[in-house]
Amino acid sequence: MTHKIFRLVTSLIFALAITFAGVTPARAVGPWYVSTTGDDNNNCLSPGTPCGTINGAIGKATDGDTINVAKGTYTGTGFEVVYLDKDATLAGGWDASFTAQSGMSILDGQGERRGISSITSNVTIFADHFTIQHGFASSGGGIGISNFGTLILSNSIVANSTASNGGGIAFAGSLTLNDSTVRDNIASNGGGGIWNLNGALTLNNSTISGNTTGEGGGGIKDDGFMTILNNSTVSGNTASGNGGGINYGSNTLILNNSSVGGNTAGGMGGGLGSDSTGGIVTLQNTILSGNTSGIGPDCSGIIGSSGYNLIGNNSDCTFTSTTGDLVGTSIDPINPRWGSLQDNGGSTFTHALQTGSPAIDAGNPAAPGSGGNACLATDQRGIARPQGPCCDIGAFELEATGGVKEVTIDIKPGSQSNPINPRGSGKIPVAILSTLDFDAPSEVDKATLTFGRTGDEISLLSCNRKGEDVNGDGLLDLVCHFKTKLTGFQIGDTEGFLKGQTLEGVSIEGRDSVRILK
Repeated sequence: MTHKIFRLVTSLIFALAITFAGVTPARAVGPWYVSTTGDDNNNCLSPGTPCGTINGAIGKATDGDTINVAKGTYTGTGFEVVYLDKDATLAGGWDASFTAQSGMSILDGQGERRGISSITSNVTIFADHFTIQHGFASSGGGIGISNFGTLILSNSIVANSTASNGGGIAFAGSLTLNDSTVRDNIASNGGGGIWNLNGALTLNNSTISGNTTGEGGGGIKDDGFMTILNNSTVSGNTASGNGGGINYGSNTLILNNSSVGGNTAGGMGGGLGSDSTGGIVTLQNTILSGNTSGIGPDCSGIIGSSGYNLIGNNSDCTFTSTTGDLVGTSIDPINPRWGSLQDNGGSTFTHALQTGSPAIDAGNPAAPGSGGNACLATDQRGIARPQGPCCDIGAFELEATGGVKEVTIDIKPGSQSNPINPRGSGKIPVAILSTLDFDAPSEVDKATLTFGRTGDEISLLSCNRKGEDVNGDGLLDLVCHFKTKLTGFQIGDTEGFLKGQTLEGVSIEGRDSVRILK
């Protein structure tokens, strides 16, 4: 009996051993936490026990986990600061308590290594609130993605990095930039900012600026199969070869509500240029102006249009214009009248349209956001379109101000005392004077003008179609005539007032002295 019991117990122990031998202990599930004050020996599962490096958290994570990274500067010791071999979401910019995502986490390559690398096939990475800087690699100094990986980078900056190709970013797969900036990177060969080696690139509300390359594509070198820019700005990039802003290949390039200006090429196409043929380039609601090159200052090659673009100078560029296109030439270039690249609100720098810009209200009249060739619903900064009768061309929508613009008026130009007989049956000329940043004949909505003792009197008769320089400053002023009996002037009045609006819906007011005759 004892022998049988012993055999039974032994059999049970053996069976249990076999059973538990095949069981893998459960791994912890994130989110994971990283801080410059952490330690990779921690469990990294709480704000109080964070890892000290992002790679330390990645090593503990499983596919699809989220890794929260506190503000601070992170460096590395190998070929990159961060190496991703699995699907992950990297959420940077958290405060020390991980209660607010209020800043940026810095990945600093220290001029010796890349910021982010991923060479594992088909990895998908979401990253936001990072500054990736001072990277160095043979390709993709800041970020390198290969083997058809996917990176969605949001609210981030890639800057001051260096590589032979793709000073800021090099990728073969899929790259989407949302509300991000790629600036001041250098490539000795191609793609100062971004090199699309073999993939799909999408820019949403992003800016590519100040990048430099020794060959083609100061901002972007596009050797992939698809590149789309929505509400994005390419500005101030330089290429020794072709395509100061974008060097497009034999692929598809689409620019929608985007702005390309201030780029320089040593070869062809200061704004858009190519090293090959067969590419399909389409612009819609886009500004391409103010670029520099010996051949094709704004563009070279064949550029298609879906309407409502502003091309500053079409020299050496085959641009087939269609509905709504404004096309300048070498003899008569079009100045978009925009400001320098700067912070105009939003998360990225833009070129703000100035008063009198031909791009204002010149976009597609279809409802913004309705699809097709219509303008996008908001501009690069998130401002709703339209702010006027129609949306503006380019990445920037000029906002209608709720205040009043003061304008200078001259009642009865050429007269010193401006005498007015309120009982007279004639008319009173009033000039609205132009300034360097205000072109009265083209900007004032003439039908809205009122003039008289309070400025609310509906007394307009007509306005001259062509401007007239009434004060000899070389600028054409707007001269309108108002019916005297409708102006309401009375004995004792010493000033006359004019009110109205610009075509952008901005209220204007002006005043000048008068002498009322008895």
